[in-house]
Amino acid sequence: MPSVSATRAAPVTAAVVALATIAACGSIGSDETETVVESVDLSGVEVTVGSKAFAEQELLGQITIEVLQAAGATVEDRTGLPSTSAARQALESGATDMYWEYTGTGWLVILGQPNPVSDPGEQYEAVAAKDRQENGIAWVAPAPANNTYAIAVRNSASEGLTEVETLSDLSDLLQQSEEQATLCVASEFANRPDGLPGL
Repeated sequence: MPSVSATRAAPVTAAVVALATIAACGSIGSDETETVVESVDLSGVEVTVGSKAFAEQELLGQITIEVLQAAGATVEDRTGLPSTSAARQALESGATDMYWEYTGTGWLVILGQPNPVSDPGEQYEAVAAKDRQENGIAWVAPAPANNTYAIAVRNSASEGLTEVETLSDLSDLLQQSEEQATLCVASEFANRPDGLPGL
């Protein structure tokens, strides 16, 4: 579940992150988004938007930039940071004012908690409260999105895997014949506890 993380708690920033959240939740050009952008004047506000360097994050960052600019803000684009660590460090140091983050990543990777919270709403509440209390980082309301991990298999490979329908089935296959599987993952997924080690 992605949410905007921001370092400032000033009223202007609240308007900025609210606009950013609406931008990513609604479709640009919808009546609701246009009304919100028209009702907020961010003239004179300077904000720096960051993101991580993969497609979903880049897209969320660019949508945020477009909406903020449409409301009159001057926006510096610092999207495309190489990792979660780099994006968070930029936020904490003030090099960026906001970026989109995932509640599970915030909880497990950034705050170093050992176990995820299974309910998405409770996970958001937990990460938002802990990050504000420990680091002064504000999380705005989450976008209605789900970023759950999934495994995709090429059609040609899946034809020989008719008995693999669950992760347990995949585990059984790998225990029988490890050479039958090659898994391609992003570098962070390879090391985070809810990534490849958990899988």
